[in-house]
Amino acid sequence: NRQSDATAKLQQLVKQFPKSTRVEEATFQMGEAAYAQDAFDQALAHYTSVTQNWPEGTFAPHAQHGLGWTHFKRGDFQKAADAMTTLASKYAKSEVAPKGLYVRAMARYQLGEFQSAADDATAFLQSKPAKTDMLDAQYLLGLALAGQQKFDEAAKTYSAILTADPKYSGADKVAYELGWAYVELGRRSEAVTAFRRLAADYPSSPLAAESLFRVGESFYDAGEFADATKAYTDARQKAGNSELGEKAV
Repeated sequence: NRQSDATAKLQQLVKQFPKSTRVEEATFQMGEAAYAQDAFDQALAHYTSVTQNWPEGTFAPHAQHGLGWTHFKRGDFQKAADAMTTLASKYAKSEVAPKGLYVRAMARYQLGEFQSAADDATAFLQSKPAKTDMLDAQYLLGLALAGQQKFDEAAKTYSAILTADPKYSGADKVAYELGWAYVELGRRSEAVTAFRRLAADYPSSPLAAESLFRVGESFYDAGEFADATKAYTDARQKAGNSELGEKAV
């Protein structure tokens, strides 16, 4: 395929012209190509070569950023966080340095370091990223706040995302987390509203059936059995013959 052809040509360039100024870029591009194909060991080798052989070069910060992403994709969250810390300290003025904060926030969230994750997400937001990146970071911030049991702040963060862009790609997940934040806060009616909104606004979401089930649970717990019956019936229809459908029955 074209990706393999491109990689072969880059390898040829590196081999034939080792002193060429293009070798640094070619090595980085081989890292990018390997990453795109989920060949993470190769990607790490190429990115590391760039950072070690051309530490002051044009592509060094980008390669360092690539190292962080590659570790993250492999599920090695501590190494991902460490790589982005190096990016932040060694290449602070690079255009990719702020983006590294977002990856470090995700890694720290996965490590259960919720306060640090929230701090990184906030710092990334202060860099004024593009809209989609901003909403992604706000969602992560909400999760990190919820991880600290700060459900009121989390709910406000989730609500702000849905207000800013109801068509955001992760809006169904945001609405779901908003519903659970309200559950944790004991604000039952608002939780029901959030779960209902998810099912109504994002009917094709895999979370839609579960949201209707949660509405049923909420009404059942409150002794409002007619409303519970309707919600469970809607959940059953949406869930089909799944385990959740059986629960609704």
